[in-house]
Amino acid sequence: MKNLKFLGLLFCLVLVVAGTWTTNDFVYQPSLGARGAKEKSKFDTGLARVDSHLSKYKTLGDPGYATLSEALGTIGATDVTLVIPAGNFNLGSHTTIPSNVNLRVLKGGVFVLATTT
Repeated sequence: MKNLKFLGLLFCLVLVVAGTWTTNDFVYQPSLGARGAKEKSKFDTGLARVDSHLSKYKTLGDPGYATLSEALGTIGATDVTLVIPAGNFNLGSHTTIPSNVNLRVLKGGVFVLATTT
């Protein structure tokens, strides 16, 4: 009886982990479920839209975006809204924000200018 319970639990876990991540790794897409291929297709289309939308927003301080200069280098020519959270962020003496980057500075987000001597 214990083995049967274990197999049932294992089967449930396999169902939970079956699926894939969306293109930008923001949303997990479950595998085909009880509703069928047509419903899964509609669901996956919605997830792809959410995933695409989320990829257009980056937050300073996230991996690959630790500093403003690193973030601008990582972003490159991609159209992105860079969210500046609360905290102090150092700016180099000649930092230029390219036209493809929109800044959204949240309350408490402060840029600290480099001092030159």
